[in-house]
Amino acid sequence: MDIVVQIPDEVSEVLSDEGTNKEKTARLQMLDYSGYQIKYYLRIWNEQDKDRITSNDNLNSKVSANGPTINKEFKNNSASIEIISTTIKTIDQGIEAAQVDFDIWEVERATVGSWNTTLKIDDEPVQVVNYKVSIKLKARIKNSIKETFKELFKKLPHNDAIYPKLPLKKKPQYMLECGLVDQHFGMLAWSKETLSDYDLKIAEQLYVGATERAINRIKNPEQISKILLPIGHDFFHINDQTNTTPRAGHRLDVDGRLAKVYSTGKMAAIKAIDYCRKIAPVEIVYVSGNHDPQMSYYLCETIAAWYRNCPDVTVDLVDGIVNPTARKYRAWGKGLLGMSHGLDEKMADLPGIMANEAKHLWAAAVYKEIHIGHFHKVRSSASFKHYTDTVNQTIIRTLPSLCGSDDYSYAHGWLSEGVQAAEFHLWDKDYGPVQYISVKAEEIL
Repeated sequence: MDIVVQIPDEVSEVLSDEGTNKEKTARLQMLDYSGYQIKYYLRIWNEQDKDRITSNDNLNSKVSANGPTINKEFKNNSASIEIISTTIKTIDQGIEAAQVDFDIWEVERATVGSWNTTLKIDDEPVQVVNYKVSIKLKARIKNSIKETFKELFKKLPHNDAIYPKLPLKKKPQYMLECGLVDQHFGMLAWSKETLSDYDLKIAEQLYVGATERAINRIKNPEQISKILLPIGHDFFHINDQTNTTPRAGHRLDVDGRLAKVYSTGKMAAIKAIDYCRKIAPVEIVYVSGNHDPQMSYYLCETIAAWYRNCPDVTVDLVDGIVNPTARKYRAWGKGLLGMSHGLDEKMADLPGIMANEAKHLWAAAVYKEIHIGHFHKVRSSASFKHYTDTVNQTIIRTLPSLCGSDDYSYAHGWLSEGVQAAEFHLWDKDYGPVQYISVKAEEIL
């Protein structure tokens, strides 16, 4: 069977040059071809005869007497195949002729159509039936995610540095809570559509810049003996290569591939942690979000490994792994802080949940607050609950976000209220939260 396989001209030019497959892969990646496309083109080029491969300019889009025409088009995590032939009449025959690699792809849908036509064979008109087999493929995402992270972790720089331990503070009085929630690394927004621009570069500038500005505004940083940095809270805009939200499946506008998004967010977090560590020891806690429950968890694991030789940077671990619980609680003197993304719980239920999940901390605390994200705006409420003969007041704060709106949020009217900002709260051991520092996005950009 004579099969015509379509390969773009620029790909043919790269594959025909001398060099190893690794070198050719790197060149094709620079041309923005995905791993699926590169693997397919390399396999076709290496295994098939060169005279069975044609470029776009030479490809005959009509059926010839010599055999079928096969057109393939790749787009992100999907592919379309169209086979026009007089002999390939079924979907199974089409899949075999197109040499679909089921380690990478699975069939999403397929159709077969036919029509009568006249071909000129040996200068004689011949009545034949043409068949068109159309196949829509989608990537096997689970495998691709596993492979992507496997390759990503291989490329991560090794950090074998030994960090000297910071001197102990004589009078540990304050804890600084970094309220950097809903950063959405990887989100792409265009100001002409959404009123403000947003991409990976802007996200990194805001995250690191807000941390530096907040710390520089503290009058007596030597009195801070701990910095608490929650990671999660939709730190990333995406959770995997589907570029959709894990629960609802909303399509997201993303700035770059998964590995690029993860790497940029990772380095931004490390820069912020290194800056915080100049002032006081840092504790990282994982707070699950709805956009990136797995991605942020992987980031916390990476940070734990990165700072394994640094006694002043700790990650909340349970039995050697990052603590996966969605809500976290931290006591500081007479104060108790609860942290949750705020999507799943009813706000009025949060004080009771904290009292149940952190019984001993709750009983000892005088000043109680719960800080949530998700809503990208400032909001606070006082919830009064009766326990025995006392009234315990818990302040629930919704923290703002430095991130603007993407096209989907803007179209639905889900806009950040007020300004894009981050809040940093200063906790006193005797009086609970005594000060907060607001850093606005417009200060940094």
